[in-house]
Amino acid sequence: MMILAAAGASCLLLSGCFGYGMGYGRYRNQVPKTTAARETLEEFDINDLRRGPGDSFQYKDLAWGSTAERVEEVLGTSIGTTNAFADGGGYGDINISIKLADFISVGVMPVFDTKGLSMLTFYFEDVYTAEQLDDLYGRLQEICTGAFGEPEKITPETRETNGVTFKTETTFWYAPVSDTQVTSLQIGKTDTGRGTNAVVIGVNSYNPEELEEESTGEDGSEAEDTEAPAESSAELSTES
Repeated sequence: MMILAAAGASCLLLSGCFGYGMGYGRYRNQVPKTTAARETLEEFDINDLRRGPGDSFQYKDLAWGSTAERVEEVLGTSIGTTNAFADGGGYGDINISIKLADFISVGVMPVFDTKGLSMLTFYFEDVYTAEQLDDLYGRLQEICTGAFGEPEKITPETRETNGVTFKTETTFWYAPVSDTQVTSLQIGKTDTGRGTNAVVIGVNSYNPEELEEESTGEDGSEAEDTEAPAESSAELSTES
């Protein structure tokens, strides 16, 4: 459902699923391939993805629903141009790298819905081999399990998006905030036919009641699975 719905592999991960469809896979060709010098980076603190025991998953003090300007302030850089979704909100790609498990990411993707920030993911891709990315995925599972306990579920999935078959696996941890807000930490990997080509780690926030409404038809039956709406041709500019 998304860290697959749009941003299907960054990933088909979005509902509490964050997903690979909505967070990353669909936009990956638009992401500049840049990496920072290893010696300039400190090891990323995985605890920066949760405020505290029993509290929500989020990045440091960056609150869910934050504006693009607030995201820029916390990340210390400009988002530049955000690409709009047809139904409101949009996403940005930022050339910020982190070092985690001795791997260096190639960027960070903030995703916004009509209320503000709804997802933030860091991604690692094919500057590494498929075998290296598989190793990273396993190491991230170990790191997050050590910090947050056993994952609540691990979901393999196969989905076709724009003629490409994505095989994904996503590992989930949840931290409910209220009846209308659940936050999650997700680790995902994607394979488009030649081995793992991307690994993402990130956090998101969603309303489970809205998710339930979307997943069922008006008669209460399960709705047909659909891809996330295509983004609008319009682009939203943000000032740094």
